[in-house]
Amino acid sequence: MHGKEPEPRVVQIGPRTFVTPGRLQGGKTGFVGLLESDKGLTFSAFTLEGETVIDRQALQVAARTKISVK
Repeated sequence: MHGKEPEPRVVQIGPRTFVTPGRLQGGKTGFVGLLESDKGLTFSAFTLEGETVIDRQALQVAARTKISVK
């Protein structure tokens, strides 16, 4: 169920990493995610009130990486 989780998650399955920022609406709390690329790739997630849920978790990426956004 990666991609439709109600809360932010980072899940590694084999060589692939699945990232979901959580639901924006429809739950108790809304979340947003931020991907940053500076000497690597990191993921952060925040509540709509600005509380940090995941703080700059490093993501493992290969030299040839494809990023899909849905």
